[in-house]
Amino acid sequence: MKYTRTATPARVGGSYAVTAASVGATSGTFTETNLARTVSQVVVSSGGGQSTTIGTAFPTLLTAAVEDSHGNPVLIPGIGVTFTAPATGADGTFANGTNTTMVVTIGNGLAT
Repeated sequence: MKYTRTATPARVGGSYAVTAASVGATSGTFTETNLARTVSQVVVSSGGGQSTTIGTAFPTLLTAAVEDSHGNPVLIPGIGVTFTAPATGADGTFANGTNTTMVVTIGNGLAT
């Protein structure tokens, strides 16, 4: 006799194991992965808090992470992230020569 049970991911992303067991029998293990789908926030991943001389590039790339409402990375490539530096005062420009650049995430939810 075969029974089926549907599992639904909760709030936390990542991989986990589900075990099916019965008294006196060898258990079976399912490996499952919860993936985030909807971008809720963009957070700094790396590159913040740097200092450099005017006209010199910062040593570490600015990297942003896209996350869902629970802080899980959204692992979908191609999500657009816009970086904008001030246009006046203490300012900066990107490789395109402007104070704004748009990049897309790669499969790990990061945009650099």
